[in-house]
Amino acid sequence: MTATDSRAVTGLVLASLQRIGEENLLVTIDGQEIELAPRGGTGTGGGPPEYSLDEELPGTNTAVYSFASTIAGSESLGVFVLGHETSPAGLGEIGAVTYRIGIVGGGVQTINGADPLGLEIMGDGTIDVSFDSSTISGRGTIGSDIGAGTAPDAFSIVGGQIVGNGFTANIVRECPTGSTCTSDSKIGGAFFGENAAEIAGIGTIAETQQTNGDVAKIDGVIGFSGAKDVSTQ
Repeated sequence: MTATDSRAVTGLVLASLQRIGEENLLVTIDGQEIELAPRGGTGTGGGPPEYSLDEELPGTNTAVYSFASTIAGSESLGVFVLGHETSPAGLGEIGAVTYRIGIVGGGVQTINGADPLGLEIMGDGTIDVSFDSSTISGRGTIGSDIGAGTAPDAFSIVGGQIVGNGFTANIVRECPTGSTCTSDSKIGGAFFGENAAEIAGIGTIAETQQTNGDVAKIDGVIGFSGAKDVSTQ
């Protein structure tokens, strides 16, 4: 089992998880160790800070996990991918493939610099891969649990490049009419299983939208995974 290394893609720091005893986890972030206990477990009432770890998008060869922790009253969320990575050898012979993906994550939204509001991120899409030319592209929609009834935002995946059995790309959100938008969202991931049966990875969301003088910012993290769309094979 290996985890995709997202540091070159998102600028995230090196981190690791290690179990301590039956329940607690030791999180190491760039050499700094933090012990965490399960929510509702021994971490309550003066013990170590608490955590939750959830499998979000399980597949046959890979899965996305979300990791939430509360340290000194501050809530943090991270996502990571575990799976059986595809060997780079022979990927160039697969040709063109389309994957259907699910997207999960979380973040914060601020409007005109007000206090940030936590949000849950969800979505879906397709990723088109050309192993011949080592490029990827795609499209989809992404939304949040803020603003019930609001249509999800459309996005495109652009500038995707495959290196070995991994890839990086940018996400460009479709800007609403009458607004000015800037996007610095990125993803990175790898292929998993025999003949690159599945795709998965993580990313950072960094979006700014200005409408009629109001400035809304969303910052977050996402995980995504999916399998080949057999209808396109």
